[in-house]
Amino acid sequence: MQWAPYLPDINKIQKVSGWLARTVFESGRQYYTKEKLVEGIKNAWSSISINYIGKLYESLPNRIFRVWGYKMGEIGC
Repeated sequence: MQWAPYLPDINKIQKVSGWLARTVFESGRQYYTKEKLVEGIKNAWSSISINYIGKLYESLPNRIFRVWGYKMGEIGC
């Protein structure tokens, strides 16, 4: 079975990265200096809850199963 090299559904780092980007640019926020952008990223990073990270880990088996099920259907198994 061939697997795609890019599986955002099961990659926790990509999930956190997406959350971070949505939080930093929430409500269309824009940053006009590099320093302000870095500050926004640091503020968002410090607000990630342990609960959110825990839920990512807890949901991993279900996400893997969904991806696996999709792939099996795609190749006719």
